[in-house]
Amino acid sequence: MSVEVVAQQLALIETLKASGALTQPAVAAAFRAVPRHRFLPEVPLAEVYSDEAIPTKFSAGHAISSSSQPAIMAIMLEQLAVAPGQRILEIGAGTGFNAALLAYLVGPHGRVLSVDLDADIVAGARANLAAAGIANVEVICADGGHGYAPASPYDRVILTVSAWDIAPAWYEQLVPGGRLVLPLEFGLGPQASVALDKPARASPDRLRLVSRSVRCCGFMRLRGAFAGPHVELSLGLEPGLTLSLAGDPPVSTETILTWLEGGRQLVESSLAVSTRDAWGGLGWWLGLRAPDQCALTAGETWAGRGIVPCLLPIAGRRPACLTIGLAGAGGLALLSRQPGLPADEAAPFAVRVEVCGPNPMPLAEALLAHLAGWQAAGRPGTHGLRLRVYAPDGPVSPLEPGAIRVQKRWTCQVVDWPGPPA
Repeated sequence: MSVEVVAQQLALIETLKASGALTQPAVAAAFRAVPRHRFLPEVPLAEVYSDEAIPTKFSAGHAISSSSQPAIMAIMLEQLAVAPGQRILEIGAGTGFNAALLAYLVGPHGRVLSVDLDADIVAGARANLAAAGIANVEVICADGGHGYAPASPYDRVILTVSAWDIAPAWYEQLVPGGRLVLPLEFGLGPQASVALDKPARASPDRLRLVSRSVRCCGFMRLRGAFAGPHVELSLGLEPGLTLSLAGDPPVSTETILTWLEGGRQLVESSLAVSTRDAWGGLGWWLGLRAPDQCALTAGETWAGRGIVPCLLPIAGRRPACLTIGLAGAGGLALLSRQPGLPADEAAPFAVRVEVCGPNPMPLAEALLAHLAGWQAAGRPGTHGLRLRVYAPDGPVSPLEPGAIRVQKRWTCQVVDWPGPPA
């Protein structure tokens, strides 16, 4: 590699260390040994070695595959705790870069199986891995929701796409005492990268997995037969304005866009939060409690038009803004901040509720009640959170006070904060 490439690669590694995303020497060595530009040959080096996700495939105006942000890759690899000689299953091949990092961590006596739904993504990942001289990775074209039984069992399973539920195969193909790391969805706001351990012995309480660590993240969603029930709607003729809902929309997309373009009414609240708390705290709270939750994202040319109330401004090469709230037949109630505030994750700001539509005030009142409930509960977020995953019929013993039962298709999940939530 040229001196310039090495310098950019080392600069990225130092950025990851400074942010706290990269702390383990083995994972840092993997980032030094596997150059990211080998897996993004058409992308300028300055972009390749920035700490940003790089979309690589689009469908209907939406990115459906990417090279993930290096920071979250480092975090998840550290959560996975890979050891030399292990067998790893990766769901979501992308460019092959993450599989190459895994291959370095397992060493010449380990093996990595990477599964992806799309034949062109599989072909690209295979070509990139071959060009980089990575021999101990096999890339399979299949629906990752089924895992890959022919090469099971696995010491570790990792997803590089977010999942609404934990498919049976990921648990069944994991050795007792093994670990699953995946971006898990609770509602439509933030996702969390959760490291889950499989008990070494069968539990009489139907416990399948228990969390070891939880970190906020954001990933494209799993596609195929195991995709979640969420619906993503494009608003307007131009790409970039997207409304996500837990089910079918209460009115037509044309009506929703008319509401947004028709102006909004402001409802003040007494709550002040940081961006980190708004996303990783309030977002979780709504996701666990509000079936009428929605998420609205403005990118492309929409971001600067003021159509979307901005709760979370997203800087970078593709600026965007995002908010969460509630949606119903009477309108939308969305969380926002005062325009022009800096996007400092730790700086507090007053949360506002912006409403539109013919009868949005019941939604605004419900949203304010959720804000008050989160405040009264101690503003819980991912810190101190514990996730226990049971068989679909749930645990035998009663839940502890404050625990939340989340019933999904293949599992019953129990969320609580056994330690201080803040």
